[in-house]
Amino acid sequence: MRSLKRFRSIRLKLIIAFMLVSVAPTLVATELATQLVVDTFESSLRVWLYETSRFFFGNLLDERREAIGIAESMIEQGALDPVASGAAKTLPGSIQKLMDALGYDVLVIYDADKKAIFSSRPVAGLEEAPLSEEATLYTVQLDGRPMLMAGALRPFERDGRRMFLLVGIFIDENYIGNINALKSFEMRLYYRQGADLVEFYSSRDGVRADRLLRRSVVSDLAGGAPYVFQRAAEGGRFLGVYTPLYDNRQQLLGVIFCGLRSDVGVAGWVNRTNIFVAILVLGSALAVLGALLLSRQLTKPLLRLAEGVRAVSAGDYQQAVAVTGRDEVAELSEAFNRMTVQLARLREVEERMRRQERLSTLGEVAAGLAHEVRNPLGIIKTTAELLQRSRNLNEAETRRLGYVVEEVRRIDALIRDFLTFAKTPQVFALIKPSEIVARALDFAQQEAERRGVAISFADSAHDAVVRGDPGQVYDAILNLMLNALDAMQGGGQLSIRQWSDGEHVRLVFADTGPGVPEEIRPRLFDPFVTSKPSGAGLGLAKVFAVMETHGGKVEYKGNPGGAVFELTFPVAASEDDARA
Repeated sequence: MRSLKRFRSIRLKLIIAFMLVSVAPTLVATELATQLVVDTFESSLRVWLYETSRFFFGNLLDERREAIGIAESMIEQGALDPVASGAAKTLPGSIQKLMDALGYDVLVIYDADKKAIFSSRPVAGLEEAPLSEEATLYTVQLDGRPMLMAGALRPFERDGRRMFLLVGIFIDENYIGNINALKSFEMRLYYRQGADLVEFYSSRDGVRADRLLRRSVVSDLAGGAPYVFQRAAEGGRFLGVYTPLYDNRQQLLGVIFCGLRSDVGVAGWVNRTNIFVAILVLGSALAVLGALLLSRQLTKPLLRLAEGVRAVSAGDYQQAVAVTGRDEVAELSEAFNRMTVQLARLREVEERMRRQERLSTLGEVAAGLAHEVRNPLGIIKTTAELLQRSRNLNEAETRRLGYVVEEVRRIDALIRDFLTFAKTPQVFALIKPSEIVARALDFAQQEAERRGVAISFADSAHDAVVRGDPGQVYDAILNLMLNALDAMQGGGQLSIRQWSDGEHVRLVFADTGPGVPEEIRPRLFDPFVTSKPSGAGLGLAKVFAVMETHGGKVEYKGNPGGAVFELTFPVAASEDDARA
């Protein structure tokens, strides 16, 4: 756990270091990004507001042009003669339907003195015709309510008399349309009164005349500016654009203001402070995420190394760590893997030396035992055999002396096994394992048939050659065969397979017996370890000793259907290997 905490602290240090290193670049990038976002937003907003005002202004121009056309059409068709002559007090039905269809609200006829002689609606402020005969904007009152009107004044002749026709449309909530649906948006119209520009219409408040347009804005627009954008317009409550309205002489007639409230919606939120904080928080979050990912990438190999070290310290020399990349950590991982391979080899060599030492000690004990015990045993055996020949013994005494002779012979056989186990190979030569297997098969075949065991031999490396003592190798192979036969008392199958990978020759013996009990597998190749009711337990120890002295190994591989033993011999390529 201490190791894990240490690496976690390294990861934390990496994150803190990354954050400290990224502070200055993050602040600079945040400042630049803030400037870019705010400038882009204001530029887009300015363009949108300007285009909105130009659209409204264009609609006004279109309405005034249409009013001129309608007035001229009515004059040419003579449709106004009844009301111009005073014969009719109301507009003809066809003219009224035309005005309703086109959206016009009022029609006024003036005499030569520009005094109103007919009006389709009682509109105050139109009693006298305007001086200009061009399309323009008018301030009127309808039912006592101030109103802005766009219209056109056209002259015409009637019975030799000069008259004037005014056609107009009210700039009211019906004309503005759905502007009020946008709660954060407002449009205002300013009209010149003397030296000042006075607000006389607002999409939010209607007609009013108590607010003057700031002289700085008037000065800029009078100087030829296409529009004026202010972030704190109309008392600081709007982000807005002022667009000028000019008359035919390019004199500043009025101003259209289009603005977004700064305390409602996104327009009020987008400022340098808010954008800076938002980008800084987002950038910091991304920096922390990047630091986490980077620190994890850097510490993950170290954590794997730590786990590998703990596993090796616990005795697992087969541990290996994954190697990713080509950096210093990857080199360290490769060195660790090489170290574990070397440690595994050293442990194997150490275990082999221990076993050889035990076997050597056992051999010395066996040799000493043979010298010390065989002579007394020989005397006992000879004496017992002489007594058996005596005529003075009854049947029971003769039988008991037979037991003595039999047990002495068994002890003598055990001593011979000790001596054989301790004996080291003396004659090495190039041998073919397949030929030795065939010889052992000939010897064991009769016993296998007696027990009902079928033996098969699959040889895919018939010409493979190893260096060894033929007698010792034969004893090892035959021992494994006989053990397999003993394990299959009721019949079964013994499969032998030989193959080579170019460097080693492998012999696999697989039977269908009960297998080796789990509890004795760790000590399976130790002397005097056996699962059979009879036997000294030296057979597999002898096999192990033979393979050790031949530079090979024997392994037990558990099989649910029986036992599997594998012998591995190093391949010998030439006579020089045999003599080495």
